Amino acid sequence: MLRWNENFTSPIVGDASFVAEHRQVGKFGDARPHGYGLGLFVGTHNGLREVYHSGSTAGYSAFLTRFPDQRVSVAVLCNATSAQATQYAHAVADLYLGDLLEPAEPAATHTLTSVEINRVAGLYRFDTTGLPVTIAREKDGLRAGRAALLPQSALRFLTSGRQVWELDARGMRVADEFGTVEEYRVLLR
Repeated sequence: MLRWNENFTSPIVGDASFVAEHRQVGKFGDARPHGYGLGLFVGTHNGLREVYHSGSTAGYSAFLTRFPDQRVSVAVLCNATSAQATQYAHAVADLYLGDLLEPAEPAATHTLTSVEINRVAGLYRFDTTGLPVTIAREKDGLRAGRAALLPQSALRFLTSGRQVWELDARGMRVADEFGTVEEYRVLLR
């Protein structure tokens, strides 16, 4: 796996155009980037350019990442589906890249009013599993389980994992940093 990553720095298989194609981020029909290139995700990790892919199924979990500007690659292979291969790989990469990394925690850019907090707080249900999740008031903010919801507006929030939570007419839409909806949480009030 690490040899494959090295091929993107010093190509043996393919040429410069082959490598460049894998770094091109695809776009949705409305021209928004979705972060996926030709078989690889292209994004950032704490401010550094990152090219990566993960995988899991019954019995394994894996993550392969490359920081092309720093020439650092990490491969993590786990023999359990529940293993957090992505977090393990980033922890290893962070050891090598520590001084170059920006803070991981996104910041709130909006101050919620009491009315805004009360509009969002409540009991929601995952539309895929039916399980409940509570968005609770915490001091002058909101929390969903252990995740603080960092307000970007009255109806849009970020988590430290870069998920985007957005309240709309149906409930709370949860998307990844590229806008791909991961799941819906329907308000049960």
